Amino acid sequence: MRNYAASAARVLLRLRAGGLSTLNRREERMVFVVGSPRSGTTFLAGAVGSITGFVDLTEVTPIKAAIPALSRLAPPLAAPRIRTVLERVRLLALARGLRGVEQTPETAYVLEAALTAYPQARALHIIRDGRDVACSLLDLGWLSVARHDADDAGLSYGSSARFWVESGREREFVTVSDATRVAWAWRRYVTAARSVQSDRVLEAAVRRTRRGSRRHCCTGRGVPWRLGCRCARGGLSSCPRSLDRSLSS
Repeated sequence: MRNYAASAARVLLRLRAGGLSTLNRREERMVFVVGSPRSGTTFLAGAVGSITGFVDLTEVTPIKAAIPALSRLAPPLAAPRIRTVLERVRLLALARGLRGVEQTPETAYVLEAALTAYPQARALHIIRDGRDVACSLLDLGWLSVARHDADDAGLSYGSSARFWVESGREREFVTVSDATRVAWAWRRYVTAARSVQSDRVLEAAVRRTRRGSRRHCCTGRGVPWRLGCRCARGGLSSCPRSLDRSLSS
């Protein structure tokens, strides 16, 4: 219950005055932001969540804690469990009438189930250059052999084999270098998200706009132009407006 309360409290902090008026209706058009850790999921979810009618649910801790087990279930079986958790958080946060934006990177491994749970939902898969992701993960040490702690969902940091490591390769994952391990993580997250073949999954790429610069461009099929405006205000280049799909659909 503590995890539910913590998640709901984070959402409440993001709601503006007048949010209580959304209690009388339920919004089914959820948005799931997925991608490798350190790819920009937090920024992207915050940008979408700042649009009127949306709310950033942050990383929903009970979902994150349950994903290793949920990933072993068939999507029709995992879907109702995902929905139950998210609806509890949305109810506690008084946000059921807003389009929730869930940003747990590990949702990539249960994305088909999440979209089954919410038939009107969309997913945004953000992809950042694997070299940049690897450097960031190495700096943080989340997959380093020297780490022995855990995150807020109780999932271990360090070199131990994660639930997403291919069967039979667990020992190999533990023994490789930190650099190989972070590259492995990036590949597995991207592959998992891309395995869901659906026009409800929109892909955004984060690219460097000029040599040696930290400015990026968020582009991709279906990225709404309103999100591009927020990218620009956040120090990023704007997304093109001539894209063929939108979160508003």
